[in-house]
Amino acid sequence: MPPESSGKANFVAKSGKYCKYFKGMKADSPLKQLIRDVPPGTVIFRTDYPEYNAEFVGNVLSRLVSDGDIVRLSHGIYCRPQMSRFGAVMPGMAQIARSIARRDGARILPAGVTALNELGLSDQVPVTSTFLTDGCARRIRIGSRTLEFKRGVPRNFIYRTDLAACLVQALKAIGKGQAGSVDLGRIAELIETEPNKDSFFSDLRLAPVWMRRLLMPIIRKYRKKAESPVTRHLMKAHSDGMRHQADS
Repeated sequence: MPPESSGKANFVAKSGKYCKYFKGMKADSPLKQLIRDVPPGTVIFRTDYPEYNAEFVGNVLSRLVSDGDIVRLSHGIYCRPQMSRFGAVMPGMAQIARSIARRDGARILPAGVTALNELGLSDQVPVTSTFLTDGCARRIRIGSRTLEFKRGVPRNFIYRTDLAACLVQALKAIGKGQAGSVDLGRIAELIETEPNKDSFFSDLRLAPVWMRRLLMPIIRKYRKKAESPVTRHLMKAHSDGMRHQADS
């Protein structure tokens, strides 16, 4: 005869053993409610609940999918969708990628067309969303799309601001030969909303010379507007670099 204490029921949830004997006690209810209480739009992983047996967590997640409470995105990856008057709204690929990176303790940044799209420099939505990572390289199928993590060299992650890191990758995707097609107005808008402008302009010292030259009209605008020591230092460094190139 199964024990009657709630402590034993909790043991069942953790061990995954003898669940069939505890149907009346609803041993999975605490975990079910815990998952149902996550904020809408949250990406959920089967590994988010290490205090429970992994197989048991998988069974609870499967039941919640059947109940319509959550949606399965990929193997071991779920979400509680946000609801709108048009129906369920799934998290974007960038949010899923960042959630995976947080889980794995890895750094990531968008690359190629993904970087262009994230900054609003392209309307093209890639079928494969590509991110550089200092973690494991892999490809994950999310519905009809693919999330790809590529190993990035350490230099990709030296920037202090996300905007600088992403902008460098976006401009790389465009290429030096097509620099004239870059929407400088859009980049200026992004810089305007950047909360750490001094750090951003300092980051630009680490970008390729052709990118700094491309962004000089924007840099000059903010030099006049802010005249911060960091921006003046960047301008001097850029001018010295241009002079050195001309002399060599």
